[in-house]
Amino acid sequence: GTEIKEDDLSLKAASFYNNMCVYIKKGIPSLENEKRLKFLLAENMSEKEWEALDPVTADSLYYNIRELIEIPVNTHQNTFKVKKFICDKLREDCKLDLDPNLIRLRERANDRLTRVYRDDAILEQYSMFEGKPIAIQVLKEPEVFEPDSLLVMLR
Repeated sequence: GTEIKEDDLSLKAASFYNNMCVYIKKGIPSLENEKRLKFLLAENMSEKEWEALDPVTADSLYYNIRELIEIPVNTHQNTFKVKKFICDKLREDCKLDLDPNLIRLRERANDRLTRVYRDDAILEQYSMFEGKPIAIQVLKEPEVFEPDSLLVMLR
């Protein structure tokens, strides 16, 4: 369901009705302009793991994906600011030390990693919604995208 973020919202304005079921979840409440996003770590498979597979086009065959954290994020910031925020939260909550210059955020749709979020773009332009899964890919070196750059994956 949807998280109620406004402290001064009446029950009627929040669309409450008689005998409605309301869930209370422990955690950090979201604020206005924030959405609770689910972050996953997408790690490349080892060469040994990859050789044991039949080549198929699903990205899940190229990445080991594990859930990390679900946190409220201000989606009205540029992606690089969000990456810095995520790295701080992962360091604090998951004891995972990542450099925002060496990660890439990507959409995850089913078993596929799709769109890459550009550092200079406002995160909200990527159709953010509550609980959206976002994959974090660790890079070996920083990447720079020009405005007309394309990212192509060769298989």
